[in-house]
Amino acid sequence: MLHYLYIIKGVQKKEKKSQMAFYDLFYKPVYQSAYAITGNRDEAEEIMHDTLLKVYSNTGLLHDDIGSMTRRLRRIAVNQAIDLLRKRKEWMVSLEDDMESDIEDETDENGEEYNLSVDDIKVGISRLSNAYKHIITLRLFEEMSFADIAGQLKINASTARVQYQRGILKLRKLLKHQIYAYD
Repeated sequence: MLHYLYIIKGVQKKEKKSQMAFYDLFYKPVYQSAYAITGNRDEAEEIMHDTLLKVYSNTGLLHDDIGSMTRRLRRIAVNQAIDLLRKRKEWMVSLEDDMESDIEDETDENGEEYNLSVDDIKVGISRLSNAYKHIITLRLFEEMSFADIAGQLKINASTARVQYQRGILKLRKLLKHQIYAYD
C-alpha cells in the first residue's frame, strides 16, 4: 500500500516513472473492461490509453485506495466504451426483433445440468448480437444494476431488464447447441 501511495504522489507530480508504474498496475483491468464492452482489441486498447491519460491530466481523479482506483478506472473505461457504441448505435435491439422463439425451457429435455467454464460462457456471449452482448457483459462482468445499465445506455430500466432476459435465453440456447455439438 505504501508503494502505491508513492506512485500516486509521483503521478500527481507528473513523474514519468510513476506514470509508468501506475500504468503497469491498472492497464489490464481497464483493458478487460473496455474489451468486454466493445469486443474489439484495438478499440479496447485505445479506450484503455484514453482512460489512463485522463487520469494523468486530471489528477483529481486519483484515489488513495487501490481497489477504489481500480473501480473508478473500470467505470471510466466502461463509460467510454458505451459512448463509442452509442456513436455506432449498436447497443440496443428493437423490442420487436427476435421475438420468434425466445422463450424456451431452462433445462434440457432430460433435466440434465451442464458444467460450463467461464471461457465457454464468454464464447457464447461473443456470438450474441451486440445489444445482448453489451447488456449481459455490463450485468454479469461489470456487476451493474439494471438501473445503472439503463442510465449508461439511456434506455428504460425495464427495457434493459427485458433485453438482458432475452439475451440470457439466447445465450442458453447457444450454449445448449454448443454442448450437443461436443457430444
